[in-house]
Amino acid sequence: MKIVIEIFSILILIAGLMPVIKKDYWIFRIFDYPRFQKLVLCIIGLVFWLIMGFSSFCTMDYILFGGLLMMSVFQMYQIYPFTLFSDKMVENTPPDANFPTVSVMVMNVYQYNKRYKKTIELIKKGNPDIVLLVETDQDWTYSMNELKNSYTDFVEIPQDNTYGMLFYSKLRIIKHKVNHLIDPEIPSIEALIELESGDKVKIFAIHPTPPVPNENPKSTERDAEILMVGKKVKGYDRPTLVIGDLNDVGWSYT
Repeated sequence: MKIVIEIFSILILIAGLMPVIKKDYWIFRIFDYPRFQKLVLCIIGLVFWLIMGFSSFCTMDYILFGGLLMMSVFQMYQIYPFTLFSDKMVENTPPDANFPTVSVMVMNVYQYNKRYKKTIELIKKGNPDIVLLVETDQDWTYSMNELKNSYTDFVEIPQDNTYGMLFYSKLRIIKHKVNHLIDPEIPSIEALIELESGDKVKIFAIHPTPPVPNENPKSTERDAEILMVGKKVKGYDRPTLVIGDLNDVGWSYT
């Protein structure tokens, strides 16, 4: 039993330390994501050690117990800004008729999912001004035709490589451009939208590749695409939204 707890503790500590190593290979970056899960595993490991009892500890056991304790504190520190107990980065703003607003719904539908009607029902229920669906192939494009009755402006980029995009808007799309910022197989959309008030909003819709072996072994291209869009946003003097599946988390280095 003790050897199992030791191996379990070592694996948790390795998983917790991997994101600290600033390398762009997937084996390091994939561990950016499960911070809460790593915290739970650390706590489980600590409980196991406490059940074992300090009287049975050797030097290595104390090191592993202390490592799990410090890793738990580190994970709490990383997670805290994103909890209800932390200060809000963006305050809630109640609707105000004197100010223009826009509502957006973004969904990664998972290309091989066939629940087309359920998706349409969800969109109708939310009734957003703008809808972005990612991972959409030709079947998804055909099945979403019903949306065009309400969303009269649209940009459709069906692809069978899980990087297709469907962009629907009730608001006027003044102009748009389909970009391939990094990879010719990975599209993104840059659109200028006119609100009912006449105000204009720039929207970037992106879906960079995640750092996983079967997609992209490095996070370099994902990071580069997000950075390129960020630089474009910085150069605009009008309200801008970046939407999509960024394949990233708020606490990663990007």
